[in-house]
Amino acid sequence: MDAFTELNPPMNIENFIWNQSARRVLFVVLIALPILYALQVMLTHWVAVPWWDEWLTPGQTLASYYQGTLRFADLWSQHNESRKLFPRLLYLALYVPGGWDVRYGMILTFLWVCVGSVGLYWILLQTVSRSVAGCGFILMNLLLFSPRQYENFLFSLEGENFTPAFALVFALLCNLRAKSFRTKALVNSALSLLSTYTCANGMLVWLLAFPIHWEGDIAGESSTQRRFWHICYSLAAVISISFYFLGYKHPLAAPPFALTLSQLPEVLHYFVIWIGNLFITGAPAVTGILILACFFLLTIRAIRHMANGRLRKASYPWLILGCYVLISGLVTAFGRVGFGLGVAFDVRYTAFTVFFYIAVIGLFCSVCETWNYARLASSIGSALLLGAWAYTYHKEMPELEKSTSDRKHLELVAKWSLAIPKNPDLTILSPYSGTIDRIQVLSKHKALRPRLVDPMLVERLQKPSHSSASVAGYLREVLFLPPDRIRADGWAQIPKRSVPADCVVLGYDNGAGEWIPFGVTETGLSRSDVPADLHDSRLSLSGFSRTFSTVDLPPDPVTFEARAVDLENKDVFQLSGAFTIHRPKN
Repeated sequence: MDAFTELNPPMNIENFIWNQSARRVLFVVLIALPILYALQVMLTHWVAVPWWDEWLTPGQTLASYYQGTLRFADLWSQHNESRKLFPRLLYLALYVPGGWDVRYGMILTFLWVCVGSVGLYWILLQTVSRSVAGCGFILMNLLLFSPRQYENFLFSLEGENFTPAFALVFALLCNLRAKSFRTKALVNSALSLLSTYTCANGMLVWLLAFPIHWEGDIAGESSTQRRFWHICYSLAAVISISFYFLGYKHPLAAPPFALTLSQLPEVLHYFVIWIGNLFITGAPAVTGILILACFFLLTIRAIRHMANGRLRKASYPWLILGCYVLISGLVTAFGRVGFGLGVAFDVRYTAFTVFFYIAVIGLFCSVCETWNYARLASSIGSALLLGAWAYTYHKEMPELEKSTSDRKHLELVAKWSLAIPKNPDLTILSPYSGTIDRIQVLSKHKALRPRLVDPMLVERLQKPSHSSASVAGYLREVLFLPPDRIRADGWAQIPKRSVPADCVVLGYDNGAGEWIPFGVTETGLSRSDVPADLHDSRLSLSGFSRTFSTVDLPPDPVTFEARAVDLENKDVFQLSGAFTIHRPKN
């Protein structure tokens, strides 16, 4: 063996192929794990009940459709600041064939985020080396499917908030890839129109997705042709945005814009909290300032290298995506700060702010190959991101469990909504007037999910069974909680079956011999005394306890009783115990 061979041993092709395959497998695993886990969280926590804004869009749209009164003006109408033309058309196509099950919308949102994730990877492949693209995409994907997004995946309307950013992602990809300037103008116009009539800040896409000509694009296109398509694109933007504001009214429930200098510190405080709220850190304002500093420092470094054509193209999409979030955040801060700083913590905003963190990672990828300290910076940044991810997961999962429990209660409220139309918890289900009317229309056409309780059960509430074999349960207490709440608690079972009741209906006598259902609650609370007294361990979770608003109660003293419900056998049982409530007069 000569000296050259000793110093330069021949490459083992099998080892090379094995290493390449191992890296590919590792890449796929690291990409798939957060996606699959987020999917598992969604499937184990979702509840088929519309909630809050869903009762307006698509609830009102679907009710109008079934009543035969749906007009284009309804599809065009405002929902807060947005004109949700395209989402409403999508909801009709999604829910009319199989009924209004909000889980269909959750699945669609999840798939949309997966598609957008692929778009981000394509952009990385167009701008940086494959190895850098792979590392950057693993971190971006970890952000898109981070614990703060789990709750967003459980809200069927959240796909609307992701739409402008993903429309911008694919428009930027078109600007990077398409050779024909006409293609760029047409595709980006379609994406901008989609985002404009999906979410209010979608109008920004018209500005940020402006078609760009790069060296290497079709040489046969003249500057005159490009100017023509620029004009066409600009006219489309003007027409689209002008129609958006045709008949536009500032939402009555929204505060006025903060336009005075004295409000500027509070606006900026709101803004940095809004930016820093992607992870639970205990100091979101500080986090926001730090991530803003990272973005601007990386922007300065990218601008210094703009003489390099490839670097300019590599940094372009991430600078634009960062600007999208910055402008959206500032407009939101000026428009929402009147609600208070607490609104900036709303988890739904992470569907916007996540793209700022993605932009920071993209900018870093675009400059890291020309930076001596890139390896150190990437190690520190990755460690901080993983630490924040793990801590947020630890804090978020208990909140998610509570949110799911609340949704399950609201599912019960919805099932009993027509039987208990004065249930104070209906205001938690929906803040909009006309919700009961929509429920009536949708249930009449068998389109509502969840299904309402059987009418036979509603009739049985007035004449419940009195079990002679064993007690059905006990209303232990109904206590007035100043200034306007009552708390009812006790335990309930289904006699003869000796299992906890499916639910408990609380009501009162109206003085005319009629029992008025007031509220409904589920069992499931631990009651160690019940199985001990009845010698049956199956009743350990037969307890119930819930507070209700007293706003709609009659002013005179009322006597409360409760009924245990057996949904399977369509039976109702009287609980022991009655309590008269005397509310203090103001």
